Amino acid sequence: LAILCLVGESIGVTADLSEQIVQMAFESGLEFTKLDEGRRNHALHYTVNDRHTQDALMLLASKLDLLVPA
Repeated sequence: LAILCLVGESIGVTADLSEQIVQMAFESGLEFTKLDEGRRNHALHYTVNDRHTQDALMLLASKLDLLVPA
C-alpha cells in the first residue's frame, strides 16, 4: 500500500479536484482510495496499491500538468 499526498494552497477547499483525481484513476484502471481524515484545506490523501505507485504518480503528473518540460 502506498500513500499519495497532494499538498498545495487551498487544494482541498472544493471537491472538484478530488473528484477529478478519482475519475482519472477510474478511467485509467487504477484504484485510488481517498483517505477520509477530515477535510483539509491544504492536502488531499489517497492510497494506491504499492505495485501501481509509479503509474499513479505519472498519471497525476501528466493529467494535472505537473511535469516541467526539460
